[in-house]
Amino acid sequence: MALTLGTAALPHILMRFFTVRDAQTARKSVLWAMLAIGACHLLIIFLGFAAAYYVGSSNIIAGEKGGNLAAPLLAQFLGGGSLTASGNILLGLVAAVAFATIVAVVAGLTLAAASSLAHDIYVGAIKKGEATDRQQMIAGKLAAIIVGAVAIFASLLAKGQNVAQLVALAYAVAASANLPALIGTLYWKHCNIFGVICGVLGGTLTAIALVLVSPNMQYPSAIRADTTLAMNNLTEEIRTLKLHLDEPNLNQNEIDALTSKISKARVNLQANKDKFDATGTQTTSLVGLEKPLISLRNPGIISVPLGALFLVLGSLLYRRRIDADEKWRALVFRRDSGIGVEEAVNH
Repeated sequence: MALTLGTAALPHILMRFFTVRDAQTARKSVLWAMLAIGACHLLIIFLGFAAAYYVGSSNIIAGEKGGNLAAPLLAQFLGGGSLTASGNILLGLVAAVAFATIVAVVAGLTLAAASSLAHDIYVGAIKKGEATDRQQMIAGKLAAIIVGAVAIFASLLAKGQNVAQLVALAYAVAASANLPALIGTLYWKHCNIFGVICGVLGGTLTAIALVLVSPNMQYPSAIRADTTLAMNNLTEEIRTLKLHLDEPNLNQNEIDALTSKISKARVNLQANKDKFDATGTQTTSLVGLEKPLISLRNPGIISVPLGALFLVLGSLLYRRRIDADEKWRALVFRRDSGIGVEEAVNH
């Protein structure tokens, strides 16, 4: 639910409406964009299964505790392995593409957020539409700095978390906050400013709050218990394998197989030691919990309906203006016919 509905409400999709000439072109642009994004989402499934099969979860965790190196390690394996030039070249190419993609996405989202803060809040709400070009430029730069600082602070708090989970959170927030407001303003005549504010704030805060108490967060006590058990099991496995290795009448293939198993067990043991040490002296999660309050890893099934509910309740509780019906009929006419788009563009 979060992935499908969130995609439709992300800035990557919404900004397509501001880069085209007319409504017909906007529809085509959005459809092509969603087709490309949907294809990328489907490829993630194949990449995940391939990485789990060829690389192995233990090796992925050993490379980085958040599991974020699955795709680069898969590329290295398919290129021939870590001991080959082709494998390292393919690893470098995938890493370069990932870095360029991250920079592009971060730049786009920063510009979208900064422009909203500078234009909608500063120019529209504070200055009432009366701001010079210099004031707008300064407001945009300050907004970009503020957005960047908040993003850096949040990323430091999320250090060690799996990137895929953080991406899922972004989709959940978009589906819970942006989509109800978008649908409401387009297709429900009783939707108003107060309802949109309630829906956006309510959906955002609900999604973030549910994630903070979900299994996505790190719980040091549980991590220590799990890693201690895993380390004990691996130590016993290594001891058993060594006993088998000392048995007489083993051929070379059996010796090689046992040696390989011992090496893999030692790698996993070291990964668990690193994971145990990474928790340090902390005993609770970021919000002070020793274990998650809910079992949902993605809050969409709860936060999306709540975001829509907040929008509906806020709109019904807020008193509408007398001319709201007339403005709604004018909006529907322009939306469906495209007539009057020149005046809207000029405005």
